[in-house]
Amino acid sequence: HAALMECDAVATYNGARFMGEEKALGSLEPGKLADLVVLGGDFMTIAAAEIDTLPVQLTVVGGRIIFEGSTVSGKH
Repeated sequence: HAALMECDAVATYNGARFMGEEKALGSLEPGKLADLVVLGGDFMTIAAAEIDTLPVQLTVVGGRIIFEGSTVSGKH
């Protein structure tokens, strides 16, 4: 799982830096846009083959909540 975390960091921050967007994208920091998913469990402690069994609790796209619990919205 550590390799997955490192690959994610390389892909997100370095991708934003390559596009010249590192001030707005590429890492989770106040004031930056975020695309992320909050899972209902710790994906670091289960087998990789079981990650897709974790429930999605929150989805954020472009810094806006689009899914929370069982609600999908574009108005948050």
